[in-house]
Amino acid sequence: EPENPRARFFQLSSSIGEAQFFGKPTDEFCDQLEKLDKEWDSYKTKSTIHPVWGKDEVKKKMTEIGCSK
Repeated sequence: EPENPRARFFQLSSSIGEAQFFGKPTDEFCDQLEKLDKEWDSYKTKSTIHPVWGKDEVKKKMTEIGCSK
């Protein structure tokens, strides 16, 4: 489900962690995180039992890597 924001967040978070591990800059991920944050609310879950968490984690990750908003 490529449009699932949680899946996209996990992929971004993993890439950010890899960059941090290898001492590479993480600011290149800010645009992707900001886009994900803006698009988050347009994603509709399949049912009421599907998870809805994650938008706060995106904001935390943006703060953690120093994205200005």
